[in-house]
Amino acid sequence: MTPRSRCGGSTPASEKHSSWEATAPVTCPRGTSSTPARARSSPCTFDLGRLAVHGSPTTVVDGVLTDPIVGAVHFAVSAAGTLAYVPGGSWNPERTLMRARRDGVMTPLLEGRNFADAALAPDGRRVALRLTAANDDLWVYDTARGALTRLTAEGGDQQMPVWTPDGRRVAYGSVVRAEMGLFWKSPDGGAPELLLKAEHQVFPGSFSPDGATLAYTEVNPESQGDIWLLPVKGERKPRPLVKTRFHEWCPRFSPDGRWLAYASDESGRSEVYLQELPGPGGRRQVSAEGGSGPAWARSGRELFFRNGKQMMVAAIDPATGPSGQQRLLFENTALTDDLGFTPRYDVAPDGQSFILINDIRRPRLAEIKVVLNWFPELKRRVPPD
Repeated sequence: MTPRSRCGGSTPASEKHSSWEATAPVTCPRGTSSTPARARSSPCTFDLGRLAVHGSPTTVVDGVLTDPIVGAVHFAVSAAGTLAYVPGGSWNPERTLMRARRDGVMTPLLEGRNFADAALAPDGRRVALRLTAANDDLWVYDTARGALTRLTAEGGDQQMPVWTPDGRRVAYGSVVRAEMGLFWKSPDGGAPELLLKAEHQVFPGSFSPDGATLAYTEVNPESQGDIWLLPVKGERKPRPLVKTRFHEWCPRFSPDGRWLAYASDESGRSEVYLQELPGPGGRRQVSAEGGSGPAWARSGRELFFRNGKQMMVAAIDPATGPSGQQRLLFENTALTDDLGFTPRYDVAPDGQSFILINDIRRPRLAEIKVVLNWFPELKRRVPPD
């Protein structure tokens, strides 16, 4: 670990505190802070009154399962002095961009990267991808040429790419130094253009067929996830479409613009719904046993969605909504988990195949190690002042 000094707030420059590159601090009794860094638990003495660290960290547990990208560390300490942790060391996820047929037969397109989001361009050839790292950036992969080209490099995190219907721009959500908003830019380069400056984190979902409106999700602490519509021409004044005390996300316009598909947890679990436009108005539930991440076939007569590792499809009447029962297309146990706002897949223009993201290397969570009466050992290694 590399010590570094910093001062912030009203702390005088003469009172700099030492800090370390570490994650997931846990405060133990008598001012000892256990702070994993680089797959080990490394306690040091912490003064709660001065918010200052004393001394250098000391390794007490090595090989704790750690995700260095998001800072997740798999350990916990109870007030009674019990330590529990998952062994495994540092783990960097590796994923593969796949093309899958409707019968589940898959072909790899791009391997060995930590992909998170994937959106197909209207031409079906280019894929906008988010690569997760210390700062998440967007890239465009040309499936015909096998070329991966960077799209964003603004610092912070850019995520959830969405193509305009004409394929000339990619919209995305951005968080840079606590400033949040929606942007778009050309996949061929150039400067990004601000679409919306937001008070809360926002995630684009899809454009209306004419490209005039962007549906997006706003994560509001008071109402959870809400769905808004943003005109991208003129005044650009957004309006809420679905705003409840529940969590709604992943809004997708139908090809004719009559419906907006989205996911909601108002039933107690995630299900897929259709909202009639322009709204507010009637809506229809599509999934019956769980669903998320809706995506339309270009015909407008099929709506695909995920139910865990299963890829589902429901028949849709463009005039009235759901017209038949949902059915399973295929199950893919390697499919990357659907984490909230991103479905981790998209539908090809012909509706006969998908691009999706598979995990190719996962940590083996075979055991949880438990150490009883751990505090005496901790105090022996890190004596209190």
